Order: sequence, then C-alpha cells, then structure tokens
Amino acid sequence: MLALISEKERDAIAIIFVLETVEMRYFLNVRTIDALLVDDEGNEFTDLGEVCRHALEVASELAREYPRLPADRATVVPLALEVMDESGNLVFRTPVH
Repeated sequence: MLALISEKERDAIAIIFVLETVEMRYFLNVRTIDALLVDDEGNEFTDLGEVCRHALEVASELAREYPRLPADRATVVPLALEVMDESGNLVFRTPVH
C-alpha cells in the first residue's frame, strides 16, 4: 500500500537527505620515521568509508613509488598514511608497505 506523506514530512526527508550527502574535508598526511608531511589542502569525501578506501589506494601507490631504501636513507620512506578530519582528529591510519 502506498502511504501519502504531508508536505512537511516530505521537506523533512529532503533536508535529511541533503545533510547525509554533505561532503567533509579530510587530510591525508604521510608519516615517515622522523617527520609528518602534512596535507594542507585536503580533499572532500562523502563519508568515512570513501576516504578510507582512498587512503588505502594512496598507501599502495606510495609503497610502489618508494621501495625499501638503504638504512641511511630510510627517514624519507613513508611508513604510514594518516587521515585527519576537519577538526584535526585522526580518523584512520594505514601502514605503507
């Protein structure tokens, strides 16, 4: 059976839908042995799952770009990718390997 909703209920549903699809800015920082390379610009994602999937892809790309270096140059090797939200909270961390 099809239920009819009022105009007020329809508007409330529309508002909820818009709020759920608002993109948030996340920052993907690269941690090395002795430094944190900070992402100053960030990117917008619709949800945490999307940014985590992206972070895993980036970590995989970094691992291919920076093969294991000799110990004397190891400080430049990315060890982890850290995802921060707009408030500066760490929301996801993945190793680069």
